[in-house]
Amino acid sequence: MFNTGHAILNKLVNICLLESAKIHRTECVRMHDLVRDMALKITKTSPRFMVQSGEGLERVSYTNWSEELETVLLMYNTIKELTFKPPICHRLTTLLLGHIPLRKISDSFFTPMHSLKILDLSNTYIQYLPESVSNLVNLHALLLVNCVCLEYVPSLVKLKALKEFKLNRSLIGEVPQGMEELVNLRNLDLSFNKSLHMLPCWNLCRLSQLQNLRIEGSGALVSAQEVFGYLTQLKVLGAQFLNVQELTSYVTSQQCQTLENYRLIVGNNFEYMNNSLGKEVHAIGFDSEPFGSGVDSLVLPSNIEYLGITRCEDLISLSDILSLRDAGHLRICLVQYCNAIESIFSSSSFSEDFQIPLRIVEEL
Repeated sequence: MFNTGHAILNKLVNICLLESAKIHRTECVRMHDLVRDMALKITKTSPRFMVQSGEGLERVSYTNWSEELETVLLMYNTIKELTFKPPICHRLTTLLLGHIPLRKISDSFFTPMHSLKILDLSNTYIQYLPESVSNLVNLHALLLVNCVCLEYVPSLVKLKALKEFKLNRSLIGEVPQGMEELVNLRNLDLSFNKSLHMLPCWNLCRLSQLQNLRIEGSGALVSAQEVFGYLTQLKVLGAQFLNVQELTSYVTSQQCQTLENYRLIVGNNFEYMNNSLGKEVHAIGFDSEPFGSGVDSLVLPSNIEYLGITRCEDLISLSDILSLRDAGHLRICLVQYCNAIESIFSSSSFSEDFQIPLRIVEEL
C-alpha cells in the first residue's frame, strides 16, 4: 500500500497535477495553484462539498448544511462554537475541523451523521468530546492531535470500524473506555499525554492488528513481555520502558528487528517533542540510581541512528556501552547533564570505530 501510494503520487507529479515541495525541510507534494483553483470552483458548485478552509469564518450557519453533503472542510478559520441545531447530513463521510479555536460542540451535534468515516478535531481547544461521537459506528479515523485542553473522550466501545485513533498532547488522565474493542485499529497514537499515568495492558493485548503504536512521552511505562508479545504486526513504535532490563528484552526480540521506525525510551521526564520518528533510543537517568544495573548494560538495536543520554550519573565513558560497537548506522549521539563523565571514549581503538557527529552540551 505504501509503495502503491508513492507510485500514484509520482505519476501525478509527472503529469503536473501535483508539484514537489519542502515544508520545514520535509519533502512533500502540493497541489498546483491552477489545479486547486479549478477544484475549488467545482466544489463550490456541488451540493456534495462544503470547502471553506482559511476564509476567516467566525461562525457556521445551519442553513449551509444540506442533506446531500459528503465532505465538509472548515480548517484554519476562527470558529469557536458549533452549538447550532444538528444538521441532517446522513451522507456526510468527511468532517475536517482542525486548526480552529473551537472550544464547544453541542452534545447532539454528531447524532445525524451516521455515515461519518473521518473526523478531524486536531489543534482545537475543545475540552470535552460530545457523547454523540460514541455512536459513529462507521468512523475509520478519529484525529485529536495536539488538543491541549481536552480532558474527556466518551466511550469508543461501538467504534469497531475505527482504524486510526490519534489522541496526543492532551489532558486526559486515562484511556477512553472501550479501547479494547477496537480490534481493527491499525494506528494508535497516545503520545505526550502528561496526565496519562496508567495504560492497562489488556487494552493493547486485544489490539493485535496494530501497525503503528505511539505511547511515549506520557507517564505510562510498559513491560516488553506483557504487552508487545501480542502485537506481532508492529512497524512503528514509540514507548517508554520500565527499566533497562525491559528495554533490553525488547531490543533483543525478533519483533524489534522488524520495526521500520522507533523511539525507545528508558527513564522518566522525556521532553523530546519532535513528532516524527526515526530509529531512536533515549536513556534518561534519575537522581540516585539511573538504571539499577547501570547504563553500561544498555543494549541498543543494531540499526540505531540516534542515541540520546540525559542525566546518567553513573556514565563514565561512552565506551562503557559495549553495544555501541555494533551501531554502524548511528548518526547522532547527544549527551547532556551527565556530570560524572570523564571521557568520551576510553580507548582509541573504540573511538576509531565511530564516524558520527557527537554533540556534548555545555552543561555536561
